[in-house]
Amino acid sequence: MTQLIFGPHKASQLHNFDVETTQVLEKIFPIPMWIWGWDSV
Repeated sequence: MTQLIFGPHKASQLHNFDVETTQVLEKIFPIPMWIWGWDSV
């Protein structure tokens, strides 16, 4: 799960999800690291 959220792996590399789930997960994850700086704004 951590490799999916923070990278470097994509959902299709980690598990055989169905096509729709893979597309959604690859749009969302991995989370760009610059987002983590938003809490200090």
